[in-house]
Amino acid sequence: MVPLVVGLLGSTVSVVGSWVPSVWYDEAATVTSATRSWVALGREVPHVDVVHALYFAVMHVWFAVVGYSPFTLRLPSAIAVGTTAALVVLLGTPLAGQRVGLVAGLLFPLLPRVTWMVLYRR
Repeated sequence: MVPLVVGLLGSTVSVVGSWVPSVWYDEAATVTSATRSWVALGREVPHVDVVHALYFAVMHVWFAVVGYSPFTLRLPSAIAVGTTAALVVLLGTPLAGQRVGLVAGLLFPLLPRVTWMVLYRR
């Protein structure tokens, strides 16, 4: 139960206010690519890094399910941070004890590099 709560907290911290900043260049590239048809997306693949092609395909499906908005564009990053925070608790507890695992999981979403990546969102 503790990892779940830490994960939810991590996602919440990461997503709060995410709909306020306007979409920036890299995010706009993601939206442009992910909202293309599968055929057009397939034509784009030879011209982008494979990791971007996979991400655009995942986001294409995501937008088909939830629709596009700045919030839905940024939500997967927040979910990834929360999931990772929960995994930090799960891995840290047997390695260093329950208290250390909990503190590490709670601090993970606040690390400068993590908060930067949540804001970078591509």
